Amino acid sequence: MKKVGKTLVSSVQRKRMYKAKKMWVIAGVVGLAFGGVTLSDFVSVDQNGVHITQRTAEAAAVDSQIFSDVDTTADVTEPLPANQATNVNFTVAGSGVADVSAVNTGSREVALQVPAGTDITANGPISVDVAVTGGLGTILDPIVNGLQGVLNVIDNPVTKLLVGSSVVDNLNATLDNLKNGAITAQYTIDPSEATVTTLPDGSQYLAVNIDGGLGTALSQTLSGTLSDLLDTLSSINLLGIVNLDPVLSPLVDNLLTPLISELTTGTGDTVNQLVDLSVLGSTSVTIPTQVTPDGTQDSVSVKGAIARSELINVDLFANSAGTTPLQVDTTGTDLATAKADATATIDAMKYLTDEEKADYKQQVADATTADAIDAVVTDATAQNLANAKDWATTEIGGLTNLDDAAKQTYLDQLPGATTVEAVEQIVEDARNATGTDLTAEKADATAAIDAMKYLTDEEKADYKQQVADATTADAINAIVTDATAKNLANAKDWATTEIGGLTNLDDAGKQAYLNQLPDAATVEAVEQIVEDARNATSTDLTAAKADATAAIDGMKYLTDEEKADYKQQVTDATTADAIDAIVTDATAKNWRMQKTGRQKRLMV
Repeated sequence: MKKVGKTLVSSVQRKRMYKAKKMWVIAGVVGLAFGGVTLSDFVSVDQNGVHITQRTAEAAAVDSQIFSDVDTTADVTEPLPANQATNVNFTVAGSGVADVSAVNTGSREVALQVPAGTDITANGPISVDVAVTGGLGTILDPIVNGLQGVLNVIDNPVTKLLVGSSVVDNLNATLDNLKNGAITAQYTIDPSEATVTTLPDGSQYLAVNIDGGLGTALSQTLSGTLSDLLDTLSSINLLGIVNLDPVLSPLVDNLLTPLISELTTGTGDTVNQLVDLSVLGSTSVTIPTQVTPDGTQDSVSVKGAIARSELINVDLFANSAGTTPLQVDTTGTDLATAKADATATIDAMKYLTDEEKADYKQQVADATTADAIDAVVTDATAQNLANAKDWATTEIGGLTNLDDAAKQTYLDQLPGATTVEAVEQIVEDARNATGTDLTAEKADATAAIDAMKYLTDEEKADYKQQVADATTADAINAIVTDATAKNLANAKDWATTEIGGLTNLDDAGKQAYLNQLPDAATVEAVEQIVEDARNATSTDLTAAKADATAAIDGMKYLTDEEKADYKQQVTDATTADAIDAIVTDATAKNWRMQKTGRQKRLMV
């Protein structure tokens, strides 16, 4: 019999939280265990350990409409305010046998329907409490048969003395539980897994697939139970008196070990089979939501159902769903409109910080009367004006077109401003005012324009005249900015001509540098591109030079001195065009020498 490593089924792994499809499974450990815990027991696991409580499951058929009895409840007792999202926890509980002849397709889902005009969204982890009452024989029957085979060998007075009566008794109890027991599981589903669908009648339903986390919960339960069984079987020692291997090895090596591995690692199809084969008994699902009624009705009926996904429709909710009514406070409709208007007004106050806006909007959300909302908006307006004045003080203080005395004239106007618009006009007036002296600013601008070497004399004269006529520092700055841009454009035109005339680069090499010019942001960058182009050579003239040298060597009417001269010219060439010109010249010289030689022979 093969030994199973402890890492496969350690106690830490059996208590670990599982995550599948964003669904965190907290416990759901149940029965099929040793030490007095039976299949009818419910065992939950949390950070504080294991807790055991008695649980009795009600049987139900697995079909499209899962339960014959569905009850929907909510935890609110006060009317919901209109046009406001209110936290409501719904519990949908199903029990009783439904139509066993229905087709078993689609995932099992819990759905909550709200009428047209009401919105619903998931608002927290969804808790699922499921009782599986059967259907797992396909997976467990081979284990049952194998365990029965082991007990056939050891369940007698002689071997009991060797093994221990308690071990044999526990194995018998486990066998009975595997045959007849039910399993319960508790797990949670991430709210992001919930979907909201609008039906043809305008109603909405929120749906949650409860099958996704079920397989992981059942896998955890069964892996722990079967691992305990494996540990017990592995501990049996018959001292060689009875050969247990013929029945024990197939059970351990071929059945238990592979099944435990699949359950703990999630490999194979076992987890999916647990979901597909499980027959649900009583099931309870708690869904934290936010419900927002539009205030057109003083009561909304929320209907719950637990059904196969393909049969969730208007008829399902009309005929087979549990209903819970929620009262609506329609007097809050006007208040909601006032809150929306106040929130929009606060959002438009551009001198409030994000934190200030958030604080005032929260005060609006918490307000319970129109007067309270008006008071919040009044406070926010005052703060927005105060912030605008702070901004204006800084803005005017930084202006360069005014001396200190002129700035103070505008600063003194700020305390009397009663609106943000008045504050902004004061700043605008200060920006456009002329101070007592712009001489320094104009001198600096004129010097800067004179230093722009790519401007023509006419362009410089025009920009300097604009500076002379300017009445504000902002205007002067704008003129210098325009002149700088024109100087850069002229520099790029110069660079284009300069690079185009270079003889050290072929056309492709020139284009590589020309392509850099549009991105150059300064005159210095343009000049550097030209300098780089001047100092560059074409990427590779080796092959062209070798071909040219070979061609010259093959010109048999050239003298050795002429060949040497042409080959040296090729060596010194820096462009392909220059190499081609040398070969052309050598070819012409060779042809002339050939013709001269032929004429001499004819004369002889």
